[in-house]
Amino acid sequence: MWILTQNGKRILSTKGLDEIAVADPAEGKTDFAVMLRRRTDGKPFALGFYAKKERAADVLKEIFEVQSEFYPLKNVDEAGAKLTNIIVPPKVYEMPPDKDQAFAREIAIGKGCSV
Repeated sequence: MWILTQNGKRILSTKGLDEIAVADPAEGKTDFAVMLRRRTDGKPFALGFYAKKERAADVLKEIFEVQSEFYPLKNVDEAGAKLTNIIVPPKVYEMPPDKDQAFAREIAIGKGCSV
């Protein structure tokens, strides 16, 4: 599966990864990160950032659920005869925004503030 990062600047593959996990805020930061770590060299990549650990954990669960889904495809030959069904996993996932930050932006914009 491919994952589009929250900032839309990278698409990362889950193939060859060691884990996707929620990481505590880095030193001097306040947001929790959902991180992907490569199996080959252990290099971490941030997929998205969230103000609350619970929100980051919910996103992690959503990635798991999407990765666990399978979509049936009808396999039909040229004559229209049905062959064996093929089941494929989803191919992409887009990291959602932090709901708290999106809500705060909506309030600020509604009050005439620029964000």
